[in-house]
Amino acid sequence: QSYYWRMFSGGELALVDETNNNASRISLDTGGDVSFYNTSGNERFFWDASAERLGIGTGTSPLGTLHLKDGDSHCIFVRNGTETELKLRGGTNEDSALYFGDAADNVRVGIRHDSSANSLRFMGYNNAEAMVIDSNLNVGIGTSSPSSYTANGNNLVIEDTNVGMTLASNTTNGSGAVDFADGTTGTNTYRGIIN
Repeated sequence: QSYYWRMFSGGELALVDETNNNASRISLDTGGDVSFYNTSGNERFFWDASAERLGIGTGTSPLGTLHLKDGDSHCIFVRNGTETELKLRGGTNEDSALYFGDAADNVRVGIRHDSSANSLRFMGYNNAEAMVIDSNLNVGIGTSSPSSYTANGNNLVIEDTNVGMTLASNTTNGSGAVDFADGTTGTNTYRGIIN
């Protein structure tokens, strides 16, 4: 293959592939933008100098400080006001997930958005589902469908062969309690207690 640098009339400098219809491989424009192209001529790496954003696989206009795109999947790192955001976005009706692993096991635990159920799933050891927050905001530990239980008691469902719950104080003179309320003001905040 044969490459050469070419200066275009608008001031753009490009590394051109002479054996592939003079297709650009690297492009540097006068505003400081930098583009890298694949062998098909598609832009795969783009530095937007004015916005100070880097896109890989995005073509132009990265959506964040760092924007990675593979097909319909996106990973976007962006500063939004006073909030730092990492957005994982799947394609239409596709799940998105964040997994944690180590050298011995690529996936130990993770967090997954289940698009079909519109739920958030927390994966425990060996990627086994440990907890779910379903589309009705009910929480299931050991069950993926807490909303299938009676409506009077499905906000938190713990399911296992042997099931129990412990409230433990971290001091010897502390206390543990389950309080009952039916409002957020006055006596409604305190209707009963198991102590």
